[in-house]
Amino acid sequence: MSSLELLLIKLTVTPTMMLAVSLAARKWGGFVGGIISGLPLTSAPIMFFLAVEQGASFAEGAASAALSGLAAVLLTYLFYLYVSKMASVLMGCLSSLALFAVCSLLTLQIPFSGWAIPADLILIWTIIRRTERTGAKPAPSPKAPSWGIPLRMVASTSLLLVVTALAHLIGPHWSGLLSPIPVVAWPLTVFLHKQSGRTEMVAAVRGNAISALGIILFYVVINGFMVRLGVFAAFSLALLASVAATIALVAALKTVRPRTSPSH
Repeated sequence: MSSLELLLIKLTVTPTMMLAVSLAARKWGGFVGGIISGLPLTSAPIMFFLAVEQGASFAEGAASAALSGLAAVLLTYLFYLYVSKMASVLMGCLSSLALFAVCSLLTLQIPFSGWAIPADLILIWTIIRRTERTGAKPAPSPKAPSWGIPLRMVASTSLLLVVTALAHLIGPHWSGLLSPIPVVAWPLTVFLHKQSGRTEMVAAVRGNAISALGIILFYVVINGFMVRLGVFAAFSLALLASVAATIALVAALKTVRPRTSPSH
């Protein structure tokens, strides 16, 4: 596959997925949008291109680091749930992103990432528990600004281009830490909060936490099977495991949308 073909795929796949997620959230609400956006829509293309351009071993190392990055993402969502009760959407967003930056930098100082999966699972469980009860039905969403979806498409595509372009310079660890950055899910969550209120935002965060279980399995499969199975087989298995885990958790929780307002 030529460099031009890879670039065209990068410029097509990610913005298309971002558009689909945004339209899904607009049609079916924050919870469904959160689940879909929480799937590895950005990290999967990043890992794929890292494997194609840098090699399978590089992608395996990046996937291991990504599990640590996912913990920072989940902690950021949990923090936002709390701070959004007291602060404006803008201040809540900025403070949460600052926390994410600090957590990401701290993970660089921890060479052993065996803590990552237990931390991810604890954070997923905590977020799901904290979003079990939601309040009244959300008010009808105001008309979204015309620039909202294009902005999200540009943000998600930019991350993909930056990480894959700099991968040979920053190495697998940094590439992996950057890959779970929720450039699809985070803007969706903040936009829902601003446009539709806290109830829809909480529903989106819950959806993201549920689908994070699938992301863990995605990275585990990539880390364990990329070299042994090859790029396409490993990715097929990883995506299948991710989607199956998400569907199973949704079924286990037996919920479509949280029902009453968080009292925490």
